Amino acid sequence: MNSASPFTVVVPVYNAPKELRHCLQSLQETLPAGVEVLLIDDASTDPAVNELFETWRQYKLPGWRFLANEKNLGFVGAVNRGMRETAGDVVLLNSDTVATPGCFDSLRRCLASDAGIATATPWSNNGEIVSLPEFCRPNPVPPDPAAVARVLLTTGAPGYPEIPTAVGFCMAISRAAIERLGYFDEETFGRGYGEENDFCWRAAQAGMRNVLCDDAYVVHTGGASFGPLGLKPGEDSMARLLARHPDYLETVSAWIQQDPLRARREAILAAIERAGIRMDHERGTPNEGSPTVSEPLEFTGERFTPECQREIRYEHLHRYVFAASLVKGLRVLDAACGEGYGSSILARHAAAVTGVDISPETIAHAKQRYPASNIDFQAADCAELPFEDDSFDCIVSFETLEHLEPQDALLAGFRRVLRPGGFLLISTPDKAVYTDKMGNRNAFHVSELYRDEFEALLRRHFSAIRLAGQKLGFHSAIWTLDGISGVQFQQENEERTTACDQPPHEAVYLLALCAADESELPAIGSGLSLFDDAEESVYAHYHHEIQKNMAAGGVIAQKDALIERLQNELRQASGQRAPWWRRLLGRG
Repeated sequence: MNSASPFTVVVPVYNAPKELRHCLQSLQETLPAGVEVLLIDDASTDPAVNELFETWRQYKLPGWRFLANEKNLGFVGAVNRGMRETAGDVVLLNSDTVATPGCFDSLRRCLASDAGIATATPWSNNGEIVSLPEFCRPNPVPPDPAAVARVLLTTGAPGYPEIPTAVGFCMAISRAAIERLGYFDEETFGRGYGEENDFCWRAAQAGMRNVLCDDAYVVHTGGASFGPLGLKPGEDSMARLLARHPDYLETVSAWIQQDPLRARREAILAAIERAGIRMDHERGTPNEGSPTVSEPLEFTGERFTPECQREIRYEHLHRYVFAASLVKGLRVLDAACGEGYGSSILARHAAAVTGVDISPETIAHAKQRYPASNIDFQAADCAELPFEDDSFDCIVSFETLEHLEPQDALLAGFRRVLRPGGFLLISTPDKAVYTDKMGNRNAFHVSELYRDEFEALLRRHFSAIRLAGQKLGFHSAIWTLDGISGVQFQQENEERTTACDQPPHEAVYLLALCAADESELPAIGSGLSLFDDAEESVYAHYHHEIQKNMAAGGVIAQKDALIERLQNELRQASGQRAPWWRRLLGRG
């Protein structure tokens, strides 16, 4: 296998942001070196999809690209664009899937094993002819998909058995097949359904093979990606396919009756049973198709979550990034750690971080989402810390104070568990600005403080205090390109924090001071100048536009929900499960 050859995972996206979030997280966790990702938003109507794209763009993950169609092209048009935008082999991956460790390496090995392989499809819980444990049926998402994947990788050498057609939820396609057969047939199959079956049949007619990659496993929750478009497999889809390939239905039906994958499927299921791995959930345990990827916490206003956008994101992340620069090699207590994102940032620099939150559910989430050898999450009341005296070199507690009445007890507890020579970094909104001037009202703030009250509280417990202020602003910046004195810029992404003496973004305009001699150039202080106007007009305009967009997004979301409800009612009214051939043509 030539691991250096191009290999790209193409993910067409239309709405379904919850499923997309799972998919993106799984890709980040499982993608091997040398595999690229191309995400194509097919003009989604749900604004949360664009927010997700913007968030993940900021991470600047190597090899990840984000494209957006100006108008909706449907599944066929979106994946054809993906194949045109890439070189080498591709994996067409639905956004309602979750990748497991090793699956892309397995698919890459499969395609590289035989130049005659056109397509490869992995096992799945919901993949019709490649479904586990029950053949041709949608199965529940197993409690531990990664454990299932590990068994597949160790249960005999893969045989890559031939199957009559790939299944579109996860379809690896060799570049040789694309060059020989062309792209999916948009003219015949329109916006979707039947196009991948036609491609596979054309491959077989050209002497190439469609195979099962029988050492790979991908979760498919099903029914979310491209579902809101109202595209459903039906007799017209089959009629178009049969017009091209009259023997398709008879051939696939006979293959299903023979079930040539039975022996391999039974060997895998026996190995899974020996390993003590469940393929379904315990009776009474809900399984709504969600994989065992930590579900983002709902934002209620009590705790910040990293999925939040706009200014609240910069405000919260900046505090932790600022703190991270102070805690290298220290034992840190993150008091009121919330869902754990801040503890994770601190742990990149600290020797050890203990994250504490009063909510056991929030702590359980943090343990699952941010596992690290130097992070310990514990459920506890910050006003009654369960730690011995002198336990920590540093305590950070951001936006906690205003949520509590016993504020002196909180500070006394911090002082007790802080070792001699240690320090506390704490934040709270200034009531005079946050509430009185800006008009913010947070139902979870039970005791906000004015600046003098905040200072008096701190001085009752700590004799040395140095105050700093924080505010998000919209500024024009002018800076010297040969370095700025006394100013540090910090930028955060999912993997690391970078700091430098230059803004981390490129200058759009260049300004030059010129003179006949160096000594004649005027001094310009630190080399950084920030400008805005007294009315903060750019910021005000931004707020106005955001409010309009949020209102419009709410209306769109309501209409989408109504459409989905009506579609569900229509499906329920039919009272029957679609025949296998209609399901095999489907996206969901």
